[in-house]
Amino acid sequence: MLSRPRGLVRHPVAQPVARARSPTPASAFSERLVEAQEDERARIAADVHDDSVQALAAVGLRRGAALLTARP
Repeated sequence: MLSRPRGLVRHPVAQPVARARSPTPASAFSERLVEAQEDERARIAADVHDDSVQALAAVGLRRGAALLTARP
């Protein structure tokens, strides 16, 4: 068996410990910022969708009106 040199102390291997972290003000701010960005993206997506649907409806109405006035 191999012997250790004198004076060296054998240390157990450190095991990682899972600790619950309490939210810091910075992490709470980051969470609120991400939520605000997601809300803004959803609002913009809804606006774009509504605008495009309204534009298509207007095109359909103008087409219908043009067809009615173009008939002899």
